[in-house]
Amino acid sequence: MAYFTGLLQTNLYVKDINQASKWYQDILGFTIAADYGTTVILAFGDSPSYDEGKSGIPVLCLIESKNAEAGRNTTHPVLGISKKHCGDLYNELKKNDVEVEESPSHKGHFKFYDSDGNMLEAFCPGIYD
Repeated sequence: MAYFTGLLQTNLYVKDINQASKWYQDILGFTIAADYGTTVILAFGDSPSYDEGKSGIPVLCLIESKNAEAGRNTTHPVLGISKKHCGDLYNELKKNDVEVEESPSHKGHFKFYDSDGNMLEAFCPGIYD
């Protein structure tokens, strides 16, 4: 069963959003696709448009966290949930004894953990429209 559509973004937790955003732009050539203050979405290209994963083009999401420690649980992938399974995946993972975020704000957007304790995030594009 194909629950996922692909990788939507990779989240990186950073201590200083302005410094990190500047570094990714100046050194790696990313462009700001969306700026929410303490969260900045970066993409490749001159004029990227950010559509919250609807196009399937992966982005890099910098999230400011004063508690961020480099290389320590600061990065995790966000996997796109297919619209067909948007409401089913959460329950299916729980049924299979996968550790999932308790009481997420939406069952189409939640964090869960693999067998080694690595965090992943699942998101169904369009659920907050």
